[in-house]
Amino acid sequence: MVGAPLDADAKLSAEQKIVAEAWRVTDRLFYDRSFNSKDWFALRQKYVRDTSYASRDEAYSAINSLLLQLDDKYTKFLTPDRYSAALNTFSDRAAGIGASVKASSPSSPSAADPPQLTLSSVPPSSPAGRAGLKAGDILVSINGESAKDVKEAEGMLKGPIGSTVLVRVREGAAGDERAVRIVREEGQAGELTCSVETKNGRKVGVMRIARFSENMGQELRSALDSFERDRVQGLVVDIRQNKGGSLTGGIEAARLFLPSGKTVVSVASNRGAKTDYASVQDGPAVKQPLVVLVDGLTASAAEVFAAAIKDNGRGVLVGEKTYGKGVVQTLQPLQNGAAGALAVTTARYETPSQTNIDGKGIEPDESITCPPESAAISCVPAKAFERS
Repeated sequence: MVGAPLDADAKLSAEQKIVAEAWRVTDRLFYDRSFNSKDWFALRQKYVRDTSYASRDEAYSAINSLLLQLDDKYTKFLTPDRYSAALNTFSDRAAGIGASVKASSPSSPSAADPPQLTLSSVPPSSPAGRAGLKAGDILVSINGESAKDVKEAEGMLKGPIGSTVLVRVREGAAGDERAVRIVREEGQAGELTCSVETKNGRKVGVMRIARFSENMGQELRSALDSFERDRVQGLVVDIRQNKGGSLTGGIEAARLFLPSGKTVVSVASNRGAKTDYASVQDGPAVKQPLVVLVDGLTASAAEVFAAAIKDNGRGVLVGEKTYGKGVVQTLQPLQNGAAGALAVTTARYETPSQTNIDGKGIEPDESITCPPESAAISCVPAKAFERS
């Protein structure tokens, strides 16, 4: 579909131009070229030319209404503040406070009532730990705003090195609230944590991935080098509560565990082009017994990783059926970010077994219930390493 001529927008108001840009971005990027069987040009006429807006907030509401016509829960508008938080979430350079966030229960990210967010891991030496925060504290607000889910909270906690963030927490359901201002530090974004544990006399390297950053492959390679020096006899990758992140990060991470020539994922674009991503050489961890922990909030890039391991017979998936997000979004700023951004569904993917998991999820090889607060090593069944 060809967008409307740009010179036709010259007479629009500033607010109408924001809505017009949102329409054009969606027109160019959205995966479903039928636009949910809607008359996409008629919607442009309705939301851009036939409606005037008294403020940016009214324009933002119009964009939300326009996108609702697509019936795609992943295509959404982000206000400038939420766009900034999203950039922090995907940035490998952002600093943090060293605390991990979890939802109080593994409920669906699309549930009407957002889950209660709590701090799940606060190392005493981290900026958050030194400020007196501790695991179990309920996260009330970040810089005066409530986060709707774990992913957004993680983005809001990150920022430039040396910047400050105001975190308000409550100690338990009936505890007192307090606000703490914390200075963000480099290396405290908390995407990957590693440890060496023991399971049934076996020395095991445990990697907890909270989110797949663009640079996760390099971080994992460094961890695997360390585990090799420690002479571990098995590996655990814990991606419970991991809602995804960077598709590239998920692909590069999976390649580290696969032999050469194995398919990681196949991605189909909005123009019909299909790209297969495969391992190009043996990864450094192709021989170690491997267990991958998943749950109902394991989604998107994390599911790409899980499916690559399972479908190639490389390791054992343990836990609960994953969330089932088989589509890819692109983040596109509006007016260079000054008017926020759109997250637009631009592609879908299939697992190595040519399965579309969207809305279905991935079934684990061994089903168990292991709450996210449980230590990863305690969730590994006794004979799981023998199966991998």
